[in-house]
Amino acid sequence: MALSIGPVPEDRRDEWWGVQATTFAFEFKDDEEERFSAVQEWDRSFAAYDGDQLVGSGGSLSLAVTVPGGGEVPTAGLTAVAVLPTHRRRGALTGLITEAFEDARRRGEPLAALLASEAPIYGRFGYGPATRTDDFTLLRHHAVLREHSLAPGTVRMLDVPEARRIVPGLQIATTCGLGIPGSVVRTEPMWDLTFYDPEHWRSGASARTWGVYEDADGTPRGFSSYRVKEKWDEGVPRYRLNVGALHALDAEAHTALYDYLFGID
Repeated sequence: MALSIGPVPEDRRDEWWGVQATTFAFEFKDDEEERFSAVQEWDRSFAAYDGDQLVGSGGSLSLAVTVPGGGEVPTAGLTAVAVLPTHRRRGALTGLITEAFEDARRRGEPLAALLASEAPIYGRFGYGPATRTDDFTLLRHHAVLREHSLAPGTVRMLDVPEARRIVPGLQIATTCGLGIPGSVVRTEPMWDLTFYDPEHWRSGASARTWGVYEDADGTPRGFSSYRVKEKWDEGVPRYRLNVGALHALDAEAHTALYDYLFGID
């Protein structure tokens, strides 16, 4: 029987999430399904069906992406793509992405983008790499600036409520506001997920710590987030500091934040 593509009725959303839980081997805990559902745009969510069985999921998020030159372009953010292992190689993925493209055309969105868990899958649908990431590790005794920051401001740590109040606007200012291509404005539900920090998401590291650089007038001009991973080597601490984000409005804030991170013992 050929698979069909259709919307996701409200009473079948648990099945839709279940396809992803099976495919990506995770289990929702506490209120996580509710949190993810708040991000999802259900009028832009699709499912693949084998008869009445829901066997695939996909959808789009309505995004605005900064392009070279500083303008913002409406973008269909492909998300939640998964197919049950029992229904691979039967056209489910093709059908879901085709529906996502048609939906984007109806809405007048000239771009489609995603953060791909397996990038090679998507080239045959017309996607190509727009950006790349690099991971690098610095040994603590090498991780120093040639000269310490002479910035007149200070870096201070934020508790979560204060970070929730300050960071979203600062993130927009230091990305979209500077015209950095590929920048995306997050919705409130997306920020709720950003600040949701359960222990089972930390891979054994500490809770996320937020630091903000403020100039001499007390105006926030950059921020960083990081975790610390405990490790001991024959009684000697070999802790690892994992930086999740660092955004700054200018070189002063940028240097001050790196100086702060490099100075953490």
